[in-house]
Amino acid sequence: MFKEDFSIEIVERDIYTNDAWLEEYQIRIPVVEDEKGNVLDEGILSFSTLDTNINKLFTT
Repeated sequence: MFKEDFSIEIVERDIYTNDAWLEEYQIRIPVVEDEKGNVLDEGILSFSTLDTNINKLFTT
């Protein structure tokens, strides 16, 4: 849905392959971050929240 509207790359990571990721994200998954590591949404993802935050990335 967002990929068609914006130039974004989706990277899936298995938190169980990296102890640091597991410690940071354990109960927060899924987590959507921008390339700088800013969290755009997490847990139960919301189209509205993602849409708002992704639009902010491309309009600032």
